[in-house]
Amino acid sequence: MNKVITLLITLLLLVACGGTSEEVVQAVEDDLQNQPTPTQTPKPEPTTTLIPKPTATATPAPEPTPTPTPTPTPSKIIGFTAIIPSPTPLQEPTSIILPIITPTPLPTIIAIAKPTVDPKPTPTPTPSQIPDEHPEIVFVDSKSHPDIPSGLKKSCWIKPYSGPESPTCPIFTWNQVTYWVYNFTDNRQSLAIVGYIAGTEVWSIARIEGVRSITDITIDKETKTLTFIDATNTKASVNYSTIFETFTGVGATRVISMTGLLLEQQAPTPTPTPIVIPLQYGNNTTQMPINNPIRYSPLFGEKIVDKSSRNQYSSNNYAHFDSFNFHGDYQGNNAQELTPIPDPTDIVTLPSNFPVLGNVFTLEVQVYSAAHDNLNHRTIIGNDANPTGREKDRPPTITFNKVNGVNQIRYGFGVGPDSKGKRRIINTDMSENQWHHVAFTFDGTTTKLYLDGAEIDSSDFATGLTPHPVPISVIGRKFLGKMDEVRIWNIARTQESIQSTLTSELIGDELGLVAYYPMEVNQDWKLIDKGPNNYHATITNAEILQRHTSSDCPKANGTLACPYPTIREALDDAQTGTSIFVKDGRYPEVIFKELFNQSYETNGPKITLRGESSNVILDGTVPLTSTWELVNGRYEASVNMNQLSNAANVKVEDIYGLWVDERYMIPAMPVNFTNPTDITTGTQNNPEIGTIFEKNLTAPYEYPGMVQDTYIVGDINNLDAAEEWSFDKVNNKLYLMPGNKIPNTTNVRVRVRTKLLNIEFSDNLEFKNLHLFAGSFSFLKCSFILLENSKFSHSWEVGINYISPSSAGWDRANFIKGGTNNTVRNGIFQYINDAFALKFWYSMNPLAENVLFQYNDWFKNTVWAPGASDNFRGGNKWYDSTSIIGESIFRYVTMDQNHTGGIQPGLESLVEYARIQNQYINIDGSGIQRTVGNAIKSTTRYSWLLDTNRNGMRLDSKCAGTDAVIHNVVSAGNKRAFRLKGDRHRSFHLLAYDTNQNDISMPKNKYCGEDWGNHDGVNSENMLGNFNSQLLNTVAEKKLDWHMLDIDNPNITVQNLSNEFLLNESGIWYGRTLDEDKIPPFTYPHFELQDPWVENRYRPNESLEAQFGLNPFINGVQGFDFRPRKGSTLIDGGITIPGINDGQDINSTNPLNHSTSYAGQHRKFVGNAPDIGAYEYGDSVYWIPGFRYYYPTVPIPSDGAVDVPMEYGLAFNYPWKTDYSNIIAQVTINGPGVNKTVSLNYPNNVVFETFLPGQTYTWSVKVGDVSSQIWSFTVANKIHPLNDRSVNINADDEKLIPNHNKSLNLSDGVLSFLKFDIPSPINSNYDIYLNLTPETINTLNGQIMLYKYNYQGWGENLDDNNIGILDHNLLTPLKSISQVNPSSLLSINITDYIDATGEVSFALGVVNPNDQLSFYSKEKMFTDGVDIYVQPGDLLGPSGNGSGYAPQIDVWPNISFVEKN
Repeated sequence: MNKVITLLITLLLLVACGGTSEEVVQAVEDDLQNQPTPTQTPKPEPTTTLIPKPTATATPAPEPTPTPTPTPTPSKIIGFTAIIPSPTPLQEPTSIILPIITPTPLPTIIAIAKPTVDPKPTPTPTPSQIPDEHPEIVFVDSKSHPDIPSGLKKSCWIKPYSGPESPTCPIFTWNQVTYWVYNFTDNRQSLAIVGYIAGTEVWSIARIEGVRSITDITIDKETKTLTFIDATNTKASVNYSTIFETFTGVGATRVISMTGLLLEQQAPTPTPTPIVIPLQYGNNTTQMPINNPIRYSPLFGEKIVDKSSRNQYSSNNYAHFDSFNFHGDYQGNNAQELTPIPDPTDIVTLPSNFPVLGNVFTLEVQVYSAAHDNLNHRTIIGNDANPTGREKDRPPTITFNKVNGVNQIRYGFGVGPDSKGKRRIINTDMSENQWHHVAFTFDGTTTKLYLDGAEIDSSDFATGLTPHPVPISVIGRKFLGKMDEVRIWNIARTQESIQSTLTSELIGDELGLVAYYPMEVNQDWKLIDKGPNNYHATITNAEILQRHTSSDCPKANGTLACPYPTIREALDDAQTGTSIFVKDGRYPEVIFKELFNQSYETNGPKITLRGESSNVILDGTVPLTSTWELVNGRYEASVNMNQLSNAANVKVEDIYGLWVDERYMIPAMPVNFTNPTDITTGTQNNPEIGTIFEKNLTAPYEYPGMVQDTYIVGDINNLDAAEEWSFDKVNNKLYLMPGNKIPNTTNVRVRVRTKLLNIEFSDNLEFKNLHLFAGSFSFLKCSFILLENSKFSHSWEVGINYISPSSAGWDRANFIKGGTNNTVRNGIFQYINDAFALKFWYSMNPLAENVLFQYNDWFKNTVWAPGASDNFRGGNKWYDSTSIIGESIFRYVTMDQNHTGGIQPGLESLVEYARIQNQYINIDGSGIQRTVGNAIKSTTRYSWLLDTNRNGMRLDSKCAGTDAVIHNVVSAGNKRAFRLKGDRHRSFHLLAYDTNQNDISMPKNKYCGEDWGNHDGVNSENMLGNFNSQLLNTVAEKKLDWHMLDIDNPNITVQNLSNEFLLNESGIWYGRTLDEDKIPPFTYPHFELQDPWVENRYRPNESLEAQFGLNPFINGVQGFDFRPRKGSTLIDGGITIPGINDGQDINSTNPLNHSTSYAGQHRKFVGNAPDIGAYEYGDSVYWIPGFRYYYPTVPIPSDGAVDVPMEYGLAFNYPWKTDYSNIIAQVTINGPGVNKTVSLNYPNNVVFETFLPGQTYTWSVKVGDVSSQIWSFTVANKIHPLNDRSVNINADDEKLIPNHNKSLNLSDGVLSFLKFDIPSPINSNYDIYLNLTPETINTLNGQIMLYKYNYQGWGENLDDNNIGILDHNLLTPLKSISQVNPSSLLSINITDYIDATGEVSFALGVVNPNDQLSFYSKEKMFTDGVDIYVQPGDLLGPSGNGSGYAPQIDVWPNISFVEKN
């Protein structure tokens, strides 16, 4: 190995000194020929740089076998220190990254070859190693491609590049491999060539430089060259014999990740289908992989775990005893503050016919006793008697005891009914947490005790006595640790004979041997007695694990030469400060630990478990190798439970989940539904047909307050739909209804675990880059725990019923209970059913940051809301005077496509940048739910609550809390947007619309004052709620309920207040009061916003057609731009709020509940005053909430948007970073007239740009080395008025209320004014037209006069520039119009009247005072905005609001621009 490292360093020096690629590769080849074990190096081609791996990769053993076939060794190696020294090999360098040398002129190919995976009974056919003479090139349907690997995309084009995508793609086939050519999602100048075998399985991936798309592939058979041609006619050629050598996958070990990092990979195991982003940013779904493709390398000094290293070791079984049962539940009293009191149930029970030993015997055992301060007395071999006593009915017994810190071995036996037992108590220096050999012999006269082969005690105290005639019945009672090589003899072995077999296995027929347990198991998962008598023992809860040894590695130690083959072994050796690097693969292990690195709530050195990539899977499933038969339309398999037990290292008695080819199968249910793991873009008002969200299932059990029929999950009587399964536990028979995935002996995995990770009373632990699959985690009384960059899939299934199905306790969850400063960061929780996806209980200062919850829970009548609760200590209740609260934080959290409640964030909590969307809550819940304690001194800010079904946000309880701060929150598409009970709340910059009932409800009821512990919620209500609350700079559409103490008459509500008071004094834009007649429909806030989210866009076509006669939203995509549009009355309409919108991060007069998360988080307003609503027009920061992916996302405008304004501020969401210091985004925009890249410093994320009318643009964002997708949008070729309004110029001057009228009226004394803003790209190359659509023509005998209105800056704000009070005579006649066709668009050429860009105003009036007509305004809607009342089950869905908002844009006034020829 050192020789190879020297070679690699030499290679680097050669490159640095200017050596050519041929010289470098030749140098490596020449030197490798002198190696003792040569490694075959592929022949170098002028286009290829292949780096030979220094050492060969062993083929991993099949997963189902827990004890791989050992390499030949003369004896079993026992690892106790006194006998076997364990030298530690020198730590080798962890990785060397070599430069890729790219000879010219041909492109570079970098192999990403697929190493050999675990051998299986029926392997997939592999490509022939004897190549066909030539590849064959064919064109196929571009849509017929197999699954595309993460980070790649199809890119088949018709030349030239500006043309459409091609309906066909060129591919080539060669040696049973089909090769497709893809582009990278970051659009680099490279192609990826992906080889597939068996039609769909990825065999290899390679990269070829210099070309970006594919239009054709040609072949030159003479030179054996393939040429790849892209849409710009750029060509890249490569010798295809090199491709064959590169792609075979035989021995290839150098790979390149999708981000271009050259890294090492060894034998990856198949991984689940990549997860994709389900969030909708339009009518289409953006689907990029969630999995970060970065693969890490081990750092210097890290201990390495590599599953594939098992082959280099022989493995020896041992029995593992701990304080956790099969399901991971703690056995004992863990209610203590510092140290639990274990009561282990792990035990090995000998058969009832085990013989009684006489007065001559020997007991031997290899034992590793785990240290634990609260378990000082342990039975090693004996019976059920208390290990502290000397009962008279004991058989020969060995116990370990600790007294005053001194380790003791007690040994002896009972002697009959009339006498106490005889025993010796020997103080020893025996170390805990280390293997030792212990032997107890008795020859009828002398007892002897041996430790590691040395005699440490000899006594004649039992001379002439015979042990009480009861058999030995247990191994390991109340014991924690490991045992091996248990031997029971009916002879007294000598020291010499004991030493002779101390480190080796027995044959099994030795003289005097009664029973021998080398910890092997049989088909019934019993401990095999390999002695002559077959006294097989029963294992309860204990696991059978392995030690791994070899001649070169007496003990795995985590070096490159001797990596740990299992995570458990690495953790067993870990000390404070240890970092463990886990190579890719499935690890069907559990991690159950107590008192691990404990420092009791003190931040200190960490123990870190770090995965190589997202493909490190801590797995609760094991392979099922059973044979399947198709019988009467369904597949059946007889399950060998012992095979499952061997794979899991513990006795398996049930199956909780089933996967075929990594696809989840559904337990048989009484109601059939589509696979819950399939992506859905449905919403609560338009759920995808057949999904769990459309079916509205109830849970299978009685739930408090609910009444429904119970049923059994997985009942074979309900097995009637594709992808359903049922398991007959009695007969061990598994049934599956076939779908697209057909089961066989190699592609089925079954879930056998419930918990994967249970850590108790432990601290300063970090878990990074892991995927916990089919199992939950729990932490009890742990502090400074970090779960980072990890996924948690299928943590719980509804079929898991060892816990009472209706129990909502903390065991039914991924939970962190107790402790302090625990963090879940950059995590994904998905497909978690009937349990909490994440819950903090009694945990002080918890943090959930950048977390995605998706596709969780199936049932409408249960609440498994993620969050925190009872994060206090000191008193019995949070409101006790002695209680101290540890505030919780939920930041960058997304909940999407869940059937459960939203966030319940805990006491004095901060929720910021949360995105709660597409929730199917069918119970009394909320997107953000805060009960009385969780409301007090809480903060909710910078969040979107969209389509949560019930309440967007609620401050709840019969006696609600006080002093919450809520600001910059959007709530739309909910039953109630904001339901804020209590008092003294500060609510600023809220945006509420598209609701069924209340936009904002701040009631006076359900408030009882502040004596929290003495309220019954009925008689305590004082009806004084919200009299002291504030509401400022807020938008509400149709219902705002608020009672305010600062109004003299408390019976006056906000409905009675003047618009001038609301707008000018409070910055409240209220659609109901703005409406002239106060009769629905009211004024819609949508018109004031740039491109907001609209609930009606998500309704089904038939629903929209039933209401409007057509689908008004057939064009365009869903918007997420909540900024005020240009000209809106929201702009500069608010008031200054210290610490919120004045650019200061603090309010010294009335401090906020939580400080800012970064300097400058609370932005200073732009313009003359703050804007009303959640966003500020013209700001360079557009905050976007929710989970941040590893690449930039959430384009504003949405990808594929149309009619984007010619002057627009593009915005995006930054990728996830733990530290945003010095982060720079490069925004590239391409299209007619715009080809530029702009740099932005975080948090700035807005690029203001001008675009040409009617043109399409693409843009993307790059942060560091990670790029977004390429997004596109099409610019409008027209503009609509910033303001349009009819004014009676003969009436007394009066400020006009900024309401929305569908008509622009013209009559005697009534003029209609229109204000436009001509975009800066418009010049003399365009003809300009003013377009008006007639509404009614009562009479038109004269002419219509078009005027230019010469007043700059007029509008509808209630200020001095209100159009109602200005001089209306500042008119310049431009043109008279004598004819108006009532059924045709009136189009007026105004090119000659536009002499500059910027603001321009027109007015229309009639010449004949008897004429009357009207045109449609920019607020015209289909059905004029009338809402309809929703009944459950109608076309709108169960709770849609039937909003009448449907803008009829095609009849709005506009100015269009036509480019001159």
